[in-house]
Amino acid sequence: MGVGLFYLFRAAKWREIERWIAVIIWINIGVDLAGNTLSKFDIESQQIYNVTTVLEQVLTLWVYWIYSRYSAMKKVLIALVFTLPILALAQSAFRSFQPVFNMETFVLSGIIVAVCSYFVLRNEVLNQQQHNKLIFFAMANLLYYTLMVSSMSALPLAYSISKDFGVKIKYLNDGAYALWSITLLIGLLWHPKKTT
Repeated sequence: MGVGLFYLFRAAKWREIERWIAVIIWINIGVDLAGNTLSKFDIESQQIYNVTTVLEQVLTLWVYWIYSRYSAMKKVLIALVFTLPILALAQSAFRSFQPVFNMETFVLSGIIVAVCSYFVLRNEVLNQQQHNKLIFFAMANLLYYTLMVSSMSALPLAYSISKDFGVKIKYLNDGAYALWSITLLIGLLWHPKKTT
């Protein structure tokens, strides 16, 4: 939420990459607020998460596509941008659009975003590019999706062992989300000194 408010107050100074990151952050905040509000009224919110998690991941890949200078990487990214929504829709259709969270799609697309984040981060750091916001964005996504995939993959097994153990594993995902937010905030606040 703090990251979103930071963006609100800096609106006049946004660069293109910051606008894209802001869209992803605001979608994230809006969905979390909607999900929490709906759950207080005992209304299922899984379908909202099914749509928006894929949307966030597609937008993340889209940002990587915009800033990638490698044609092979661009081809892979654009293919993934179109493939992920189709996979998510296919899984929802397979489940007859029941109000169930599509864990498999979330984990699979999380792996894809983590791998793409690694390559974007690697290319930016190795080429010593000045896209500092992109470096922090890729770092935040690599941290979050790597930890999220681990915790969410273990969640069904953890809940089958005991509900308390499942809740503790869920806290790992919450911690990963906090790391994502903190890393983005650091990246947005950090401005390297220009050398002359």
